[in-house]
Amino acid sequence: MEEDREQKKSLTLFQVSKHKSDDDLYVAVHDRVYNLSQFWRRHPGGEGLIREREGKDVTAEFEAIHHSKVAQDLLRKYEVASLR
Repeated sequence: MEEDREQKKSLTLFQVSKHKSDDDLYVAVHDRVYNLSQFWRRHPGGEGLIREREGKDVTAEFEAIHHSKVAQDLLRKYEVASLR
C-alpha cells in the first residue's frame, strides 16, 4: 500500500482549490490530497462541514476534531495525491 501511495501524483494547493463541485471535491490533510466526492454527503458531522472547506487544506480542522482511528483509516480510502 505504501508503494501505491508513492506512485500517486502530487498536486499544489492551487490545483486542489480547483476541485470544488459535487462530483469533484478535494481537500488536503497532512500533505495528502483526498477526493471526497463520494463521501461528503455521508459525513457524520453534516455535509456542510466538508462543503465549506472544499478545495482547501483542512489539517487544522481535522486535528481539532480529534478524528478516531476509524475515521483516519476511512480517509485513506479517498487519497488521490500528495500535496506539494
